[in-house]
Amino acid sequence: MRNKYANIGKPQKVKCKRCGKRSTLEQAAAQNWNTVFDRGRATGYLCHECQTPAENLEAEVNHATIEYMGYDQYGRMWGRPKTSGERGRQ
Repeated sequence: MRNKYANIGKPQKVKCKRCGKRSTLEQAAAQNWNTVFDRGRATGYLCHECQTPAENLEAEVNHATIEYMGYDQYGRMWGRPKTSGERGRQ
C-alpha cells in the first residue's frame, strides 16, 4: 500500500506541457513559468521558453491586476481585482 504522506515536505515537481522540461514548483515560479488554467482549474505549466508573447503578456496583465485568493470548493482558482494601492506591491 502506498503511503499517502510520503511526499509531504518534498518539493512539488512540475513539467512544461509543450517541451516536457521539468522543474520544482518553486524554481518554476522564479523562472517565470506560467500556470495553464482551463475553466479556473490548473491543468499544467508552461516554461518561459515555450510561452508565446501573447501568453506572456496575458500572465503579466493578470499578475498586475488580479489578487489570487485561493481555490473554491470545486477546485477552481479565484481572485479579485487589485485596488490601485495593491498594484504597486508585489
